[in-house]
Amino acid sequence: MTEIIYSATSLKKLYVLIKKCLRPPYGVVYLAAKKNYVGFNSGARQLRSLVDEEGIFGAHLVNELADRDIWKLFPK
Repeated sequence: MTEIIYSATSLKKLYVLIKKCLRPPYGVVYLAAKKNYVGFNSGARQLRSLVDEEGIFGAHLVNELADRDIWKLFPK
């Protein structure tokens, strides 16, 4: 697992990379991100919004820890 980025521009680039790497019906991505990071909301939740807009992938909150969320992204 790794921390994810919080810049909106960088999140869009990350999403494009995820789309290139995951091809239906194969693959899964697990993302871990802090819930709050120095005045920013969770980057994972912003990424989830991008995922929901396009509808190519599903996303589930796998685990919610005290300071971070773990998300699973997968092709629909």
